[in-house]
Amino acid sequence: LELPESGAARGYALLFRQPDASPCGRLTARSVGLQVPSPMANCSIAERYLPQAVKRSLERAGVILGIEPEMRRVSVIFLSIRGLDPGSHRGTSEDAQRTQLVIQLLQQSCYAFEGSVNKFLVDDKGMILLCAFGLPPLNHYVDDPLRAVLAAARFCDTLAEEDLDGRLGVATGTVWCGVVGSRLRREYTVLGDTVNLSARLMGKSTKNTVLVDDTTFRSCRNTLAFEELGSISVKGKTE
Repeated sequence: LELPESGAARGYALLFRQPDASPCGRLTARSVGLQVPSPMANCSIAERYLPQAVKRSLERAGVILGIEPEMRRVSVIFLSIRGLDPGSHRGTSEDAQRTQLVIQLLQQSCYAFEGSVNKFLVDDKGMILLCAFGLPPLNHYVDDPLRAVLAAARFCDTLAEEDLDGRLGVATGTVWCGVVGSRLRREYTVLGDTVNLSARLMGKSTKNTVLVDDTTFRSCRNTLAFEELGSISVKGKTE
């Protein structure tokens, strides 16, 4: 992310992806027959609630205390979804079912490019999804930014098909990865300026548009086409 002056940043909007760049094609609610496997298929129920990084560490060490924190280069997607509000007093069972469908489609898009869904929550800004590419045990270092942008583009496909408003930011850099919390409740998470930057870019994005930082842009510019947006104001950036 170029910072030509105080409080300013340079952003790039993804225009399109090369047809051959993604072997997985487009994923939407109507183009895919979504099947929910049995909770006991291939893994225990508990494993379905664990990030891959935690699951692998548990398999090696046998206990969650065996997970060591680390600084790691990753690409982060921050996605805000408007148009779904399953937790409001106006929400219906249909809203909940539609939300479940959309989240499953987004998960499939993320996993198709070997990313990790790190967080999903609902706040005053709508539904928020945080995905990371490059977390253990999967690290593609060279093309994690490309995988993140392609996944973000597929998110846009799905949301447009469902007539939802999605705003996405993608940033690449070094973050802290590890487990936080007490013995009663623990969570594997990613923390750092790169995560914050992806959230700021999401906030500057428009409907079903992907904004990326300069590091991500430089990693993907030979494969994807972008529109340079010039200087944009980014909260928390002073240089």
